[in-house]
Amino acid sequence: CAIKSRGLGDVYKRQIHPDDRGRVFEELGRHSQGVWDVEYRIQKPDRSVSWIHDRGFPITDDRGRLAMMCGFASDVTVRKTREEACLASVSRFKNTFEATGVGIALIDSRGQTLESNHRLQTMLGYSGAELRRMPFEALSRPEDRDAASAFNQAVAAGARDFYQLHKRLVRQDGTPLPVNLTLIALRDGSGNPGYAIALVEPSPGPQPDRPEPV
Repeated sequence: CAIKSRGLGDVYKRQIHPDDRGRVFEELGRHSQGVWDVEYRIQKPDRSVSWIHDRGFPITDDRGRLAMMCGFASDVTVRKTREEACLASVSRFKNTFEATGVGIALIDSRGQTLESNHRLQTMLGYSGAELRRMPFEALSRPEDRDAASAFNQAVAAGARDFYQLHKRLVRQDGTPLPVNLTLIALRDGSGNPGYAIALVEPSPGPQPDRPEPV
């Protein structure tokens, strides 16, 4: 337990990153009301930056007045660096997800559509919310579903990591949309398919009578 005085020393204040000082001082300003729990950056003498997780509680005297603060501080730089890298990766994925000219859907292990990009929504005439209420295979013509199901089962069994089909999807207005569909399995550490990504491109060729491998 690190004992802190009533206020923050000037040296301590200067160590807190300028962009974080306002919210840190606001959080610590409430210390007389109970515990605090705040993460912030500090600047070291060599100008490098570290992340600190600061937790503590007030200690009062016999009259109930604040006497001192007892705090625990731990270095969480590694965790915060990983979190920031993950957020940056997610941001890049989202930008690619929306900017590409290919229709994309993220599908869970039950075949339910979790997310879709604007390009796919435009091609099919559905909103993102409508697609999230549908199994992805419900976008196929009923007579095509059995053939496509065989490929899905092969992916689920681990026999395939992806497949490509020339098939027809059905727009919201009921008209057929010939497409080239690529489905890619995203497996967990044990090799089990957790999610899949479907890439959908309109096909300029003739409409197939049934799904055909590309």
